[in-house]
Amino acid sequence: MNFDLGYFRLGHLIKLLEDNNDVMLEYGFSHPHSFRGYYEDLAFELTEKPQSAIDALAVVKPCLGRTFEGYKGGDFKMYDGSGVWFAYEGSGGGQQIGEMLMHLLMVNP
Repeated sequence: MNFDLGYFRLGHLIKLLEDNNDVMLEYGFSHPHSFRGYYEDLAFELTEKPQSAIDALAVVKPCLGRTFEGYKGGDFKMYDGSGVWFAYEGSGGGQQIGEMLMHLLMVNP
């Protein structure tokens, strides 16, 4: 199995979810927000239950073009080149999302 070990941008994440819409994820996406570590990046909190890729896409895709408020203020519009993370809102730590992480989350790739 060959993985691109780079990190995703929002556009890449949307494409992966669209291309794998029949897959279940061990954990899903919820509560999109501006990432405290880099306000111009987008973060999601993990669900505690499995989530279909279609349901994940319903959370992720509407963030494209949406403006989020940064932790200390300011408006940050998310575009296809925005970095994507799993992080709790207000936390500067988290896990940047990439191909390997997404494949590990897929229950039936």
